[in-house]
Amino acid sequence: MLAGAAVREESAASARNHLRDQRRFLDLARVRFFGDEARIQRLSLIDEHGERYVRMAHLACVGSHAINGVAQLHSELLKSDVLRDFTSSGPRNSRTRPTA
Repeated sequence: MLAGAAVREESAASARNHLRDQRRFLDLARVRFFGDEARIQRLSLIDEHGERYVRMAHLACVGSHAINGVAQLHSELLKSDVLRDFTSSGPRNSRTRPTA
């Protein structure tokens, strides 16, 4: 019973941390891309269209120094589609590379 409560508290703390990271990241993005709200929505860590969910690839991009794709093709798909707005915003966010 106590283990379940600890897991719920850990999950709640994790959710609060993600929301804090989301606010901080979007504040920086709003300064960098002033007036481009469509881009800000696409960069958001949380998809607000329909049912809300965390965009895990975006979270990985914001919280990591580099993202490893499974293969060269996978890395190219990440850069050209899923993380397009991250890779076009400058070198800091364009470190997607294939593994092995």
